[in-house]
Amino acid sequence: DVLRYLVKEGDCAIEVGSNIGAYTVLLSDIVGERGLVYAFEPFRKIFQIMNANVALQGYGNVVSRQVGISNRREFVTVRAPGMKEFTNLGAARVFFQQNEDVAHVPFE
Repeated sequence: DVLRYLVKEGDCAIEVGSNIGAYTVLLSDIVGERGLVYAFEPFRKIFQIMNANVALQGYGNVVSRQVGISNRREFVTVRAPGMKEFTNLGAARVFFQQNEDVAHVPFE
């Protein structure tokens, strides 16, 4: 497994675009109690699902922020991913969204 090769117990991992938290949970497990995971997800509904996944697993080593990551500090207006048509929420994509809500997302 690539993540277990790159990330070790006690490490600090940064996950940009955490989506629903599938990798967040795995990273949290790998780094263990001595490590820390910073998880960034800009879209509110997906961010809430990610936090629920982390909470259901009982991990206390994840710091989550509802922001996007950029080389500039600004607000960007983007279309929020459509979640109604996906049976796999991990497949939600920002690109090619046509009729979904517009989100005003902070990038830091």
